Amino acid sequence: MGWKCCFARPGKSSESPRTGVAVDSRTVRSLNVLSRPRVSFRQCGPGNPTSLLIGSESSLVLGIDDGDHFDAPWTVHIAYDSSENTVGVRQHYSTLQAEANTRELGFSVRAPGEYIISSIKGKYCEGDVLSPDMCKVVQKPLPTAEIEWKRIHECSGDTGVSAALILHGAPPFQVYYRTQRDTKVPVTS
Repeated sequence: MGWKCCFARPGKSSESPRTGVAVDSRTVRSLNVLSRPRVSFRQCGPGNPTSLLIGSESSLVLGIDDGDHFDAPWTVHIAYDSSENTVGVRQHYSTLQAEANTRELGFSVRAPGEYIISSIKGKYCEGDVLSPDMCKVVQKPLPTAEIEWKRIHECSGDTGVSAALILHGAPPFQVYYRTQRDTKVPVTS
């Protein structure tokens, strides 16, 4: 627990009954017991990774609870580990700052990997890192398509083709195609 000293109210000098030492009672000390700040990830944790599209960014949110406004601002240290996603181990650390009335603190990420809350500290108090303290960011793979073409054959010969698409990946998908009939101008859909 952290504490803060203040002094006030003059009084008389007296002797301490416990130690027998003269005490100046004109000085009064008061202690403010401050709550330790607590931090954890919101909307991300084990079994609930955050998705990241290739070439874009995602937002991670930290929840900050029970921090005493006398102890603000709070410094949160985040470690990043990309060792599962790249050759070799690459780690780095980020520092975020949260003000007194902050209950949620968001930050953007552009790389897949594990983001780990390593500590939270105020002006006076070390804080507690709660679970979930790790957020895994997973990059979604590019979608792929399998296209199967079949000729449409009638008595007079080949009259066109039909296409069947099998799409792999995470929806939504966008499919663009062009149709052309005989020598007419192609139509894009």
